[in-house]
Amino acid sequence: LRTGGAFAGLMIVTLPGYALLNYFAVEPDCRSMGLGSRALPALQQRYPNRQVVLEVEPPDHTAPTPGSGNGGGFYAKNGFLPCNLPVRLCGVALDVLTPGGQALDFAAYQGFYRPIFGRLAALLCKSANNAAGPNSPCILAGGGVE
Repeated sequence: LRTGGAFAGLMIVTLPGYALLNYFAVEPDCRSMGLGSRALPALQQRYPNRQVVLEVEPPDHTAPTPGSGNGGGFYAKNGFLPCNLPVRLCGVALDVLTPGGQALDFAAYQGFYRPIFGRLAALLCKSANNAAGPNSPCILAGGGVE
């Protein structure tokens, strides 16, 4: 993302049949300028034949700012809603969001990571309903399993 030619933010997307937004950030000085609200529809327009899927940390209801940890309502305001698929990726709890909360089953979600992690995807991507918890294995920078 750029504004006035300057770096303003970053989107990282993997595309194994879906458009999975792995990482989305806007520079603090560039927030509330509408960049994110323009970027999400642009992502959908760029990949019109793919379901766009986002992973976000669940809301922290104990935080001093309501909605902290999930974009503070930003994603809901832009049409991305939880699709009732809480997951754990490397032991980290995540909510999966889709446009309008479109259904996504766990097998499809886990399939996003199969091209990247191979058979390890089954160990790294867990349904929050049967996740192994914070001690789940996680990929290390060198590619090994912790």
